[in-house]
Amino acid sequence: MSLLEKIQVLDLKSFVDDRGELIQLFDRDLKIVRAYVVGNFDKNTIRGFHKNFEEWKYFYVLKGSVKFIIAENENNIKIIILSANKPQLLIIPPELWNGWKSLEDGSLLIGFSNRLMTNHKDERLEPFAFGKDIWEVKNR
Repeated sequence: MSLLEKIQVLDLKSFVDDRGELIQLFDRDLKIVRAYVVGNFDKNTIRGFHKNFEEWKYFYVLKGSVKFIIAENENNIKIIILSANKPQLLIIPPELWNGWKSLEDGSLLIGFSNRLMTNHKDERLEPFAFGKDIWEVKNR
């Protein structure tokens, strides 16, 4: 089984009433020990690539939209688009290269992790390690 098959994109429910909106990000024991918010000022800002050896990552877009590139290697790549307009939680298991690009100015996401910054192991690659064209928005 490919590691990419372990990636999950969970559709989240939005509960709306006259008071406003509630979106529950998760309702299970994920052993989360760290949460962080990442914002990019401009669209086209790329963050990554990172490969975490023991860390599970969970991402939710609070504002805007982002394009995630997740890869085992140069021949096995998955592209996932997340948008604040469609509530979803992306779950990335360890051992996969991952990076993301803002598709809108001011995009903002919240990340969760099962590892503290002081005890996680990772490797890094430059953003175009798997080619420049994977980051392009394709006209359809």
